[in-house]
Amino acid sequence: MSEADYDTWTKEELISRLVQLEGHGSSKPSSKGKGRTQDDTIDWANAPRRKIALKFCYGGWDYGGLAIQKDRTPLPTVEGKLFGALVRARLVDPKGGLEGCGWERCGRTDRGVSAAGQVISLWVRSALSQEELLPHPFTYMINRHLPDPIKILAWSPVDLSFSSRYSCTWRHYKYFFPPVGLDIPAMRAACAYLPGTHEFRNLCKIDPTKQLDQFRRDILHASISHVDASNPGGMHVFDLKGSSFLYHMVRNIMGVLLSIGARLEPPTLLPSLMNVAPGCRPEYMMADALPLTLWDCGYP
Repeated sequence: MSEADYDTWTKEELISRLVQLEGHGSSKPSSKGKGRTQDDTIDWANAPRRKIALKFCYGGWDYGGLAIQKDRTPLPTVEGKLFGALVRARLVDPKGGLEGCGWERCGRTDRGVSAAGQVISLWVRSALSQEELLPHPFTYMINRHLPDPIKILAWSPVDLSFSSRYSCTWRHYKYFFPPVGLDIPAMRAACAYLPGTHEFRNLCKIDPTKQLDQFRRDILHASISHVDASNPGGMHVFDLKGSSFLYHMVRNIMGVLLSIGARLEPPTLLPSLMNVAPGCRPEYMMADALPLTLWDCGYP
């Protein structure tokens, strides 16, 4: 990691660095201090490693999405902060990047979307062998270098063949919304059409760079309920659980449900948008990202 990679520094470190520059001109940052420079005493090529999974949460409003981008983004990414914390904890080789540690994510989330149970798998430096199950303070080691909106919840040793993306059997999203002015029974009637295997070509964003030709997805559960059963007029939540999801699929479905709730469309609009042949895509408003949360991910 370059000494000038300030994106991974905390606010306190940046302030300290500015004070140092004002007092000493162009002096370089000290190699002392947590994770500011690569620890050249580590022989990363021969360091013992083990494969683990990390379960973590984050508030998406402060970040430009989960995934690290090739180009600089206006807001930092969650993965950028997480990788920086792993580097500071001396668990991964900073020069190897995500590819060097076999980094895999369960699912991508857009800018503004949060997560309560995101999962990644990767190789980390560890004196314990892959077979040893002794407790290890990975959670503390990483969290002490993370900003408040991002926190590791748990870690687990995993099999060498484990993939946080391809081993996942279901993803569960929650979308929170106030019911004011909405026909909740109509929205629930529309939700009843979702479970099962359907074609969601008209309910996602088409990314031409990925050349995707398969738009069928399995929905395991869809419902709308009160967040607090004792307060029927309070916040509601749309629960959607499926094996996998397309780009912007959840937000597009929620946008249609909100149109139905506002009595602008009938509940039958949702099934009419599914299971259709390629053709003209209808125009409708996609729901905002901020109330959406990747709630949990399931594994065998």
